[in-house]
Amino acid sequence: MRNTHPQEPDLALYAGGDLPLWPRLRVAWHLRRCARCRSAVEAFRDALTALREAGGEMASLDWASLEAEMRANIRLGLAAGELVRQGRRIEESLQAGWRTLAIVTAALAVVAVVSWTLHRPGQRTPATGAGAEIALHSSEEGLSVRWGQQNSAVLGAGQTPVTAAVSWDGSVRAPFMDEETGQVTIYDVASQ
Repeated sequence: MRNTHPQEPDLALYAGGDLPLWPRLRVAWHLRRCARCRSAVEAFRDALTALREAGGEMASLDWASLEAEMRANIRLGLAAGELVRQGRRIEESLQAGWRTLAIVTAALAVVAVVSWTLHRPGQRTPATGAGAEIALHSSEEGLSVRWGQQNSAVLGAGQTPVTAAVSWDGSVRAPFMDEETGQVTIYDVASQ
């Protein structure tokens, strides 16, 4: 059988008479055989006696204010613990936010690659008809728009366009301003 010594907290509780029944019997049995543990229990009893004698000094303490201070410290510790737990939740939500950002970024990268593959820069898009290239020409007659071999239009006869814009789908938009009246006419021509 191994001879294990009781732990110091058990010896201190035994010395003060606060150890429960079964542990108290085990420690008492051990103390009958171990001089080192008996001297430790005697040291704890001497310290307990010294504390009781100093009890007169402790009676002058303001126990109500000490209790209030201890309660405040406990509340402060609980509040700090709650903040730490909330901080973890914020970190976890930020990590979830980074995961979402990574997923959205990956999806956008896929869309960009597919878009670039379908319409490579510098690659000509197929025309909507045979020879359906759009040509703009500004002349004294106005803005001449020509698409394809057979389709053409003259916009703003005798006037110079303020601006002209061709969109990606082949439509042309050109506003004209009559200098005498100040009236603005906007032509919108869509290719078919």
